[in-house]
Amino acid sequence: MNIDFNTYQKELQEPYTYNPIDISIGFYALCSYQPNAWDYVFQSIRKHYPEAPIVLINDGLEQHNYVDMAAQYKCIYIKKNKNICLLWNEIADAYEFLDRTKEACDLLSKLGIHWIIHLHPDVICQNKISYFPTSYLCGVSAGSTTGISNNNFNNSSEWKKIEKYIREFQPEIEINGWGWCGGSIMNINKFIEVYKYIRNVNENVNENVNENVNENVNENVNENVNRDSKINLH
Repeated sequence: MNIDFNTYQKELQEPYTYNPIDISIGFYALCSYQPNAWDYVFQSIRKHYPEAPIVLINDGLEQHNYVDMAAQYKCIYIKKNKNICLLWNEIADAYEFLDRTKEACDLLSKLGIHWIIHLHPDVICQNKISYFPTSYLCGVSAGSTTGISNNNFNNSSEWKKIEKYIREFQPEIEINGWGWCGGSIMNINKFIEVYKYIRNVNENVNENVNENVNENVNENVNENVNRDSKINLH
């Protein structure tokens, strides 16, 4: 995979061209509340990707039971009793999010899928994908059109501490901001590689994360540490 950030920046300044590409894509969603919104999301996915696999994780059955919706839209259904959504009060919940993402990636990988898109209840699929991802882990731009997210480490001294921590392990890594929100796309094999590094390979990293990551840092942690690849988060 040839990652060229300068080319990506140039493309952002050019008019959007609808030219669907052939990309091995799947989707996953942590569904808790807002079932009507999720119904519309899955409708939009099936309009443009009728056969693409969707992993629907029922994020807390006390919120809503999505088993019928999963069947309606031909989703792979996973039941989880605990609701974590995106409100993480403890580092254990952040790890649980990574674990659920890994579970979705494993399922799609077995189907031969290479890329996965994270769905939120406000993410509507309007067309097929026309541009190949410029990074292995691509987040959102938070309104930016420069290629560098408006969510970046220069916004506060606290975030600079996170960047410093990351660069202790990867001093040369390219980081153009953060923002793991709905619509983000990542390469499944690369995420699994990062996941293993965080979860299993380096116990010291796990211990340091538990001790040092500020409780306000939520799901954005997962796209900021990558052992082998550059990261552009747009």
